[in-house]
Amino acid sequence: MSNGALVIGGTLAGVQAAQDLADSGISVHLVESTPFLGKNRSVSIPDHLITSRMLEIAKHPKITVWTNTHVEQAERDTDRFRITLRQHPRYVDLTKCTACGDCMAVCPVSIPETEHKAVYLPAAGQPGCAAIDKQGIPPCSHACPGGIHVQGYVALIARGRFQEAFDLIRDAIPFPGICGRVCMHPCEANCRRGEVDAPVSIRLLKRFVSDWVETAGSPPPELKIDYPPDARQVAVVGSGPAGMTVADRLARFGYRVTVYEKLPVTAGMMAVGIPAYRLPRDVIAREYQRIQDLGVEIRLNTAIGPAGDYSVDDLFDMGFSAVCLAIGAHNSLSLHIPGEDLPGVVQGIELLKTVSINQQLAELPYQSVLDKILTKGENTRAVVLGGGNTAMDAARSLKRLRLKDVRILYRRSRTEMPALPEEIEEAEAEGVTIEYLTAPVRVQGNEKFGVEGLTCIRMELTEPDESGRRRPVPIQGSEFRHDVDLVVLAIGQVPDIHGSDKIALTRQGRIQLEGKSFMTTRTGVFAAGDAVTLDKMAIIEAIGMGKQTAEEIDLYLKGDRSHKDPEESRELPVSRRELSASEKTFKPRVDVPALSVADRLTGYDEVELGYTEDQALKEAERCLACGPCSECMACVSACKPEAIVHNQKETVVELNIGSVLFADEPKRLSELPFTEETGLHIADPDNPLEGSAAAAKAMFHLFAERKGLSGTEDISISDDPLRIGVFVCRCGEEIAKAVDTETVCNRAAAWPDVAHTAVLDHSCSWDAAETIRSAVSEHQLNRVVLAACSCCAVDQVCFSCTFQRVRCKQNLGIFERDGDLHSLPTAAGLPSHAFAFVNIREQCAWVHEEDPKAATGKATALVALATANARSVSPRFLKPKPVSPSVLIFGSGYASRSCKGALNQQGIPAEHLEAVPDRIEHSGGIYKASRNGKTIEAAGIILAPRNAGEWDKLISVFGTDHHQLRFQYGKTGIIARQPGIFLCDPKLDTEASGNAAAARMAAWLGKIQNRSWQIQATVDTDRCRACNTCVDTCEIGAPEIILEGEARYAWIDPTICTGCGSCAARCPSGAIAAGSSSDRQLEEMIDALLS
Repeated sequence: MSNGALVIGGTLAGVQAAQDLADSGISVHLVESTPFLGKNRSVSIPDHLITSRMLEIAKHPKITVWTNTHVEQAERDTDRFRITLRQHPRYVDLTKCTACGDCMAVCPVSIPETEHKAVYLPAAGQPGCAAIDKQGIPPCSHACPGGIHVQGYVALIARGRFQEAFDLIRDAIPFPGICGRVCMHPCEANCRRGEVDAPVSIRLLKRFVSDWVETAGSPPPELKIDYPPDARQVAVVGSGPAGMTVADRLARFGYRVTVYEKLPVTAGMMAVGIPAYRLPRDVIAREYQRIQDLGVEIRLNTAIGPAGDYSVDDLFDMGFSAVCLAIGAHNSLSLHIPGEDLPGVVQGIELLKTVSINQQLAELPYQSVLDKILTKGENTRAVVLGGGNTAMDAARSLKRLRLKDVRILYRRSRTEMPALPEEIEEAEAEGVTIEYLTAPVRVQGNEKFGVEGLTCIRMELTEPDESGRRRPVPIQGSEFRHDVDLVVLAIGQVPDIHGSDKIALTRQGRIQLEGKSFMTTRTGVFAAGDAVTLDKMAIIEAIGMGKQTAEEIDLYLKGDRSHKDPEESRELPVSRRELSASEKTFKPRVDVPALSVADRLTGYDEVELGYTEDQALKEAERCLACGPCSECMACVSACKPEAIVHNQKETVVELNIGSVLFADEPKRLSELPFTEETGLHIADPDNPLEGSAAAAKAMFHLFAERKGLSGTEDISISDDPLRIGVFVCRCGEEIAKAVDTETVCNRAAAWPDVAHTAVLDHSCSWDAAETIRSAVSEHQLNRVVLAACSCCAVDQVCFSCTFQRVRCKQNLGIFERDGDLHSLPTAAGLPSHAFAFVNIREQCAWVHEEDPKAATGKATALVALATANARSVSPRFLKPKPVSPSVLIFGSGYASRSCKGALNQQGIPAEHLEAVPDRIEHSGGIYKASRNGKTIEAAGIILAPRNAGEWDKLISVFGTDHHQLRFQYGKTGIIARQPGIFLCDPKLDTEASGNAAAARMAAWLGKIQNRSWQIQATVDTDRCRACNTCVDTCEIGAPEIILEGEARYAWIDPTICTGCGSCAARCPSGAIAAGSSSDRQLEEMIDALLS
């Protein structure tokens, strides 16, 4: 045998090909590009038929199913292929999902142009587990330095689930309310709604939920950290966004954190550099209080450094195990122009700090400092130099101090201005004049009277340089003067770092870090925020760096010197899915209410008033669900078996394959590295007959010889003494909501021979199987009763089966086979007949959902029946007569030629007879055809009539009217009801029909060699009277009368018996047992029910 077959396409044809190949003994890899088998079909087939067919594939020990997978690479190597498969994550653990639907119920994202949500489970799709439609990281989420699931909270807001939205944000960052007001919102710059009309107002939505929680929602529950007595201590220097994020995360990791702040107020630059009209101080206070509630201590007015209150050495001497420097950048840059040192030239940060602290701490002498700056009071003429948010804040603050003449000078155009567009617009609306392409040359004035004027020059922009930015150059002869009293420098800041403290600095005066670890050149000392970056960080960037730094500190304190690279933590691409026509419909952005200009200039009240609930809903509904999964994590919270895995990675697998079959949509063929010349076999995806025909061609290369049919015996188990284990499944709450599972177990524990009982959360999980295995070993169990949702331990699939029921049996090893597909002991070490299953979900919990007492009573009774069944089970021995694989082909149809050729090339002896025989019968495990006194035998029969007339003649030679050969018509073609007989339909393509019949014959021959004899009827020869009733009853001719000397009894051929039980029902002496329970077992079960 070669290395098996690769079937591309989980379609009707692909599934048929896979099953034919696997049944014949060939290992098959079935590749489906979507998450589910059987969903891509254009023909209509009832869901229950599709489900059972797909479950047969899912449980087949010779088939490996690869959903969400595509062929990435294929190389031909003489007689085989080297195949590389890439499997996209499902984001749902197939070993845990119970298909309960809880995740779908809470998912807030509906996929445009579809009928499903981002997490979904279509009817009849297999595997019967949910899948998450996640094509990548949403652009907004990808752009967020803080790692917020942006699309997630927007989606939750759109569904009115404000508390969940807030919780999602708070889980990612400690400052939802602060960022909802002053975030630079790079998410909005990347929002694809901007391709249609305008980006979603993401920042304002964040602000809305943070405010809603304070007024109408439930504030986050107070998180009490249970610090162990030996909890290690970390010192954080600086209470800005980076430092406090470090503190917040480390406290949650279990460290005791003390924050040292040089200023008299907390929050660093957020409290002193951002005016209160943009960021109210009560918002800062409540969000900082939540961090302090974790046990974080903040010490104000405490400078750290060689010239401060404590040095870094002092901190280590005080017992701190690590130190994080998050000191910010509080020193402004200089212009280096004449007159810059004159009185009346102030730094923008110092101006904002003076105003802010004056508002917060009235008892300190900041008002006098402010009076000295504004030498002429309201008539002070002010110029602000710079184009960032600090410049806007300084200018707008001066307007609130009632200055009449405030202007901003910026040396580039408005396009290059780094300030937020809305901040520029607000500044202009409040009366600030902005002059572009203007640069200062010198400050005019003297030491006595201070600033009197500012000489400026006009600029022009060159062509973009290598960085893409246009450089401003002076226009000669364009100098002019502004009469001013105050010049405010807002051109950038640098850290205020004094001395070394054994910590190296970069040439630019920043703290030097070692690689990507956020550790400085001094062991145990880390740094984050503006103190380590060349450019001023936005608050959300500082938060993101703070999170990374906290993780690095945690690793360091645990002795792990590796570092986590955030760029490597997510391998998903940014989602760029194609937008549908309906998604491109214009939906205007919802404007946010704001104070009037007149009202805002009278004080420092917040300008933006925020969205109302209706406005927030309307704005959130503009989101295009780019992910489409938003990673709102609602499914994670809802999933009781913890089956959701949002960080699941792609899987790459390399295979050696002997043959490749393509049964997918034709348009996908061009995407694959195959041609028919390279050995690719192609089938119409909706035509199972073509799937079988392609399988026949693949079989040519994959089999050299076949084995004869051998007997199989159930594995014996010890009955001395009987030790039964009873396990009752809660099925999450599907069973437990109506059935008192503990009561059922307690009652079962008192029954005879029951040695152990246990309640399982989900019997279909791998953990549950491990629990059963351990119990079998520990308590020496030789019978197992499982009360869950499965009905039987039989190796078959019926219309009521589900993926979870099949998985349960697979986990327990019910389907285990050896290399030749013969039955093996289960994973628990017991044969499959030692298991008894009973369905208490549908038959108890669902039927009696409103009556728990009745549900529990009925469940107890059913478990008692199953226990009685297990108590009286005995091994069954079915000995089919040895049969060598061989085939007789009858009929003069052209398909007979391709059929015979296909069988012979596989090493299956096939004889073709055009003449219609006198009679065909099944006897002794083989088919026998008689003509003119001669009899020929074979394991199987293929009919290849030329036309309908010849077909009728062939059918007429099969026995009496009762045993007449019957056919049924289905989507897989015309199928004989009698096993081992196949038809080449004369109305179809002769080559395809012949090859298909050959493939199905090969599959059947393989199947009867390897089948599990669990439901076939057996005869008690001591009780049999050889009355012939069973022979007359069976429509397919499985029973026959055997003569052994003087003995005469019935024998039922297990190779063709379907276990229908008709013979057992009609047997007058009760000698026949059919199905999975014997008469003795049925009697025991009735006794248990009546006792």
